[in-house]
Amino acid sequence: MAPPNTTKPDSYIVARLLRYLSIATLPVGVALLLAHGVTAGRAVPALGLIPMAGSAVVAIVSLRRQKTLAVWSPVHRIAAQTILLADFILALSYLAVLIPSWITLSRRHWRDPTNNSLVILGTYGTVVLLFNWIIHTFFTFAFLLHHLVISVQRWGQKHGGGFTAVWAGPMEQAEEYAPFTDAGARTSMETRADLDIGPDRPSEDA
Repeated sequence: MAPPNTTKPDSYIVARLLRYLSIATLPVGVALLLAHGVTAGRAVPALGLIPMAGSAVVAIVSLRRQKTLAVWSPVHRIAAQTILLADFILALSYLAVLIPSWITLSRRHWRDPTNNSLVILGTYGTVVLLFNWIIHTFFTFAFLLHHLVISVQRWGQKHGGGFTAVWAGPMEQAEEYAPFTDAGARTSMETRADLDIGPDRPSEDA
C-alpha cells in the first residue's frame, strides 16, 4: 500500500498543543484543588481532580495514536469514536463540578467578604477546570461538525451532486477542525475521493 499523505495542517498542531496543555495543567490543578479542599474541608472544587486525571489519560492516548496515523485499520477507526465519547463525558463531568463549585464559592464570599483567601484559591482551581472543559468541548464539537459536513456532502452526491461545489469550501474548513485522529483523516480522504474534491485514497494494490 502506498503511504498516505501525512502533511499536518495547522489545526493538527493546535490539537496536539491543546492535548499537551491538558496534561500540563494536571499538576497545577492538583496543587490548587488539593490545597483548597484540605484547607476549606469542601469536596468541591476538589472533585475536579477526577476528570482532570481522565483528561490527562485521554490526552496521552490521543497523542500516542497520532504517531500511528499511517496505520489504517478498523481498530483505529473505532478508537476515534471512543476518544470522542471520552471528550464528551469529560466535558459533562467538568460542568458537574464547576457549577456547584461556583455556587459554593459565591455563597462563601457573601457570608464572609473579609476573608476571601480560600475563595480566591478555589477560584484559581476552577479556572484550571474551566480551561480543560473548553478543550474537551472544542474537540467534541469539532468532531461533530466534521462528520456533519461529510454527511451533507455524501447526501448531495447521492442526490445528483448538487451540493458538491456548494459545500466544497465548508468541507475544507471542517477538515481543519477535524478530531485530529487517524480515523478522522481516513474518513476525510475517503470522502474527498468519493466526491472528487481532493486526492484519491491510497490504492490497495500499490
